[in-house]
Amino acid sequence: ESRMTEEKSTHERRRNIIILIEKYLLTLGYIDAVNRVEQESNISLQSWDVADNVDLYMVVLEFEQYYEMRFGKLPKMVKKQDNVSTS
Repeated sequence: ESRMTEEKSTHERRRNIIILIEKYLLTLGYIDAVNRVEQESNISLQSWDVADNVDLYMVVLEFEQYYEMRFGKLPKMVKKQDNVSTS
């Protein structure tokens, strides 16, 4: 039973992340990208929406603030790929 609960939580977390991404892409005007993510994930903004008090930008901002408070430095969220060739 606890395994089923954990799987359900994981599924809901993944769904929530996809919804946050879709909504963020939509606010930036990436309509084709939103349509593609909806197609591939089978999760549509017609069925789900982000809660009024949250968006992807705020999630990242709050994480950065928490991390900086906790560790005294900003988190490194992305890194440059070493194996990228320039043409």
